[in-house]
Amino acid sequence: MLNGTFIQGFELDDYFPPAPLHSTSLVLPALLSTLGLLGRPVSGAQFLTAVIAGFETGTRVGLALHGPRMLSRGWHSGSVFGTHAAAAACGVLRGLDAAGFEDALGLAGTQSAGLMAAQYEAMSKRMHHGLAARNGFLRGRARPGRIHRNQAGVRTLLRRVPVHLRRGPRPGRRAAHRGTR
Repeated sequence: MLNGTFIQGFELDDYFPPAPLHSTSLVLPALLSTLGLLGRPVSGAQFLTAVIAGFETGTRVGLALHGPRMLSRGWHSGSVFGTHAAAAACGVLRGLDAAGFEDALGLAGTQSAGLMAAQYEAMSKRMHHGLAARNGFLRGRARPGRIHRNQAGVRTLLRRVPVHLRRGPRPGRRAAHRGTR
């Protein structure tokens, strides 16, 4: 959290206007923290792949959410979709499978928020990147069956949606007949 806050606090990061996102202050602190916990060596290629995944995920989420409009409405983009960038990067470095990524990105999304209070001279904006990096780091640890503290993840939440609201049949179940009776 502190590394992301320091990078953003001194404005030592990149900027991608169409998303808009400062990916470096989100992805690198989360990956460096992940490296310390892996207990195994990571090659430069693996690390670079994780960085690229984080940068790509964050900007794609930002583009999908019309990032510049979010800024003008008072939401800080680093907090809102930067958590996804950090979670994706950490997930790659940890070698998550598809279900693990689903959990990690779903949990990252539920922790995404932050007001663009810097427009009104608040210093809290500096902390948003640190918090997003921390949240992405924590969510990048998600593994099916190992979710902590009642954080069920996307798959478990979707299983709780009433059957009539789902778009398709649940895995392992027969599709309902769509014809007339």
